[in-house]
Amino acid sequence: MAERRTFAFVRNPFDRLVSLLLEHLRNFRTDVCLLAKPAHKLTRRVERFIEADLRPASILWDCRYVHFSPQIWFHHLGPGEIVRNLFPSKEGEFFR
Repeated sequence: MAERRTFAFVRNPFDRLVSLLLEHLRNFRTDVCLLAKPAHKLTRRVERFIEADLRPASILWDCRYVHFSPQIWFHHLGPGEIVRNLFPSKEGEFFR
């Protein structure tokens, strides 16, 4: 079988987490008005979400949390590598 060339873009983990949290809250937590909250209250709300809702079982079995899957799940299958070439993604750079 011929070897296939594979590649993937990997986002900055912190930027990715912030983006995922904001998107999740916007789509599934419509009771939370992000713009109206002061920074310290928004921080506490995010901490509560991570502590209460973001569990491995949620990520595996609840489609609302699938995007919180660790990036390594998309380029490794167990100990085996399924994507050989990883490139850091800089927001917006790919589409320019």
